[in-house]
Amino acid sequence: MQPTRDQLFALCDDLSVGLSVVHVPDPDDPESMRIVYANPAASRVAETDIRGVVGCLFLEAFPGLRGSQFPELYARVVREQTIISLPDIVYGDDIVPEAAFAVRLYPLPGSLVAGEYVNVTQQRQAERKLHALNTALVELVSQRTASLEASTRKLERVEHAAAHELQGPVWTIIGYLGVIRESVSQLSGDAEILKMLDRAEIAAGQLRSRIASLTSGVGALPNMSPTQRS
Repeated sequence: MQPTRDQLFALCDDLSVGLSVVHVPDPDDPESMRIVYANPAASRVAETDIRGVVGCLFLEAFPGLRGSQFPELYARVVREQTIISLPDIVYGDDIVPEAAFAVRLYPLPGSLVAGEYVNVTQQRQAERKLHALNTALVELVSQRTASLEASTRKLERVEHAAAHELQGPVWTIIGYLGVIRESVSQLSGDAEILKMLDRAEIAAGQLRSRIASLTSGVGALPNMSPTQRS
């Protein structure tokens, strides 16, 4: 045996979600819709005494819904015996504080439509704040990245200019080392001095390669070996 309407409503009293039931005797006449039940949670969700409008015509209890899609949606649930889930609905009037609600309508026997309401105002506010924070963070990261890239380009330009300025002196040093080696070889052939010249030429060659790597368009120059002469 199916439960009676009163037994069904009694079961809904313990639900944590807001639930109201509307009788739609004539789907073609929105003025005929009447609220026949609201559970205690409905008042908590709406932050007002919804149970006080039980027995009232739907559009008299919620005048702000007159001319909206709501009456037709209730009628559609009765006609098609289908469940309808709605995106967030923002509603408020002289009695009900404005808030955002997630709504689901589903059919019950006897031309009744149950409406399940969840107040999502705080959740949506938190989501908007999180979105704003994420947007601000993305913008900050973008600005910091642009600043870092600009600093890097500036440093690269400085390195490039400095490298070009150093090429001439390094070539001069390498040339002088070659002249000194020639002179030492011809005059004394001192092995200790030639070893020091070897180390100096290797170091100069390494410096020259490093400078070449910092300048675009300047090919890497070969390292000077101890046996090479300028």
